Amino acid sequence: MAVAIGVAVTLALAPSFASASRAAKAAAFAVTAAESPSPTQMLGVNTGVLFNSRSYTQAQIDSQLAALAQTGAKVVRSDALWENTEPNPPIGVVHLHRYDWSFDDLIVHSLAAHGLQWFPIIDYTAPWDESVPGQVHSPPLSVSDYAAYAAALAARYGPGGLFWIENPQLTPLPVDTYEIWNEPDNPVFWHHSPDAATYASLYTGARAAAVVAESLELAPFGKLLFSSDAWGPPELHYLGALLWRRATARVLGAWVADGDWSHADALRVAEMVGAGNARRVYRLEDPAEANPETA
Repeated sequence: MAVAIGVAVTLALAPSFASASRAAKAAAFAVTAAESPSPTQMLGVNTGVLFNSRSYTQAQIDSQLAALAQTGAKVVRSDALWENTEPNPPIGVVHLHRYDWSFDDLIVHSLAAHGLQWFPIIDYTAPWDESVPGQVHSPPLSVSDYAAYAAALAARYGPGGLFWIENPQLTPLPVDTYEIWNEPDNPVFWHHSPDAATYASLYTGARAAAVVAESLELAPFGKLLFSSDAWGPPELHYLGALLWRRATARVLGAWVADGDWSHADALRVAEMVGAGNARRVYRLEDPAEANPETA
């Protein structure tokens, strides 16, 4: 069975695009959900200071997390600080990223040891990419570098991530939800002032990269199919394809730069997911074979 990857962000569409039947089904579902809470609903807390302050011993952290787990909490929201993980800029013409995962590993290991799942906030800006020099809460100059960090985070701590392979003694609780920046509507955390357009660019770039990276970790390459994840206006299908191309280039490009993949393998997998697998599954003719002189 093939798996479709959709990377387009959910957009707020005008009411004219929604059909009456779709609205009715949504309303019925909302009523049903309100009457019957999901059995998978989980409660969680913020623990940023516990890790970010660097003022607690491991014994103190474990004591706090053990007490937290006793309350029935299952999810912990805490920062995945880009400025800590990548304090130095990428190097060379290949733009090689060098991540120090020690801080993030400490968080995930501590949480997993107590049956708690990490809900990371991907923030703030690495010192070499600050749009306002010296202000870590200013948005990054490069969406691509922020997105590369988001993708690397998902590949390490998401399902099948390297962290879980390196720590087989832990029961895997892979990250499945990411928060893109902390309070971007607050000038304290988005310096100098909130900017919806800039944040939207940051969100779409990071979210798409994280989805692509996680999908490539989860399923065989021959089973993945691109999907725009869109419906309705053709512009949304175009947007989905654009986001997928950019995200795939960022993720595979980073893996090639890190030496994990060869350039040939990256091109092969991109072609398979973007078109080749769909042609095989739906038995479509390859245009290169159909028209070799114009391909």
